[in-house]
Amino acid sequence: MAVATLAVRDAGVATTARTRRVWRRGGVPVHHLVDPATGEPAAGPLAVTAVAPEAWRAEVAAKALAVGARGPRGRGREPRPT
Repeated sequence: MAVATLAVRDAGVATTARTRRVWRRGGVPVHHLVDPATGEPAAGPLAVTAVAPEAWRAEVAAKALAVGARGPRGRGREPRPT
């Protein structure tokens, strides 16, 4: 497991992960991050951390990136390799 320290001032940080809130549906593990295009659990990265001016914005950004949403210019940011 990769661990990092992030120094933040006057900003919010949020992490969302496919490894939490997991249950089984029809014997298949599913999670709480749902791809709005398919209605199925998202197949994006295992975890995403976002930093924004406010915590609620960081939470929205982390969820959007986790399900593969694109930014305002039509592209998302790829996670940094660990």
